[in-house]
Amino acid sequence: MKSASRWLQRAAASAGVALAAACGGGGTEPPAPPPPPPTVATVVTVSSARTTLFKAGDTLTFTAAATDSNANPIPGQTFTWSSTLTGVATVNATTGKATAGVTNGTTAIQATTGTVTGSKNLTVNRLVASVTVQSPGARTNDTLTTFTGTLVYTGTAFDSGGTAIAPTSFTWTTSNSRIASISPASGTTTTATVAGEGTATITGTASGKAAQTTLVMQLPPVSFATDVQSIFTTSCAKSLCHDAATAEGGLNLTASAYSRIVNQPPSASQPYIKPNDPANSMIILRTEGTISPRMPEDGPPFLTSAQMALIRTWITRGAPNN
Repeated sequence: MKSASRWLQRAAASAGVALAAACGGGGTEPPAPPPPPPTVATVVTVSSARTTLFKAGDTLTFTAAATDSNANPIPGQTFTWSSTLTGVATVNATTGKATAGVTNGTTAIQATTGTVTGSKNLTVNRLVASVTVQSPGARTNDTLTTFTGTLVYTGTAFDSGGTAIAPTSFTWTTSNSRIASISPASGTTTTATVAGEGTATITGTASGKAAQTTLVMQLPPVSFATDVQSIFTTSCAKSLCHDAATAEGGLNLTASAYSRIVNQPPSASQPYIKPNDPANSMIILRTEGTISPRMPEDGPPFLTSAQMALIRTWITRGAPNN
């Protein structure tokens, strides 16, 4: 009986082991399933509060967001920032903070993560807030003392932050072209040339902003006999023109022409020379071309600006017979 009982116990134990093995108990766990593949960004969207900056040094921070192929947001992405035109604006490669440069234009601010890049345009439109007009040496007031004197004026425009906007085209004017003529009338610079004695204001204007400078002509003494008559003799008293034989139009400009031109015809209001009034002196009007035909009639060449300034100054001083 004891041996039969022991046999039954061993049989029961074997059956339990077999059952446990059949149920997986006591065996090796199966491997875990592989993790899902990482989410890949397929689109990068770049945003900013505005799209235009108006002065050098202005800043604007851009933000970026990435989404997958199903348009699901991908948090925690790191972006690298760049600008396609760094003269227009630069951008911090890490923070996305853009800074306006000195060149007007439009640049693309780009954000890249992995192999995907998104962008948004940023325009820099630096508006003219103020201008200056200066001659060499950064002067704003000048004096010329020779009949051949010239001065080059340069206009500079500034944005609201005080940074120069270059290049900027100016429109140039003179308050009195019979004292100071200017050329060209537009551009970043202009040249003022002595035209007569007195004071003229040179004005440069850009985008509706204007600046002025004063040019004073303090010219040397002028002698009719030495200076003015020599111009007439050389340029006008020629054969078939205003020599003694031809005296075209009744005007003889050979030696000692003073008495034949000062307060003399062609008209009482506009004699050949009207003391103190070059604007109504016929010789001035004809030699500068205000009235046709321009003298000398065989020109060009015509009288130089220095010769014109000398004659005009002599008239302005009363046209003395000196």
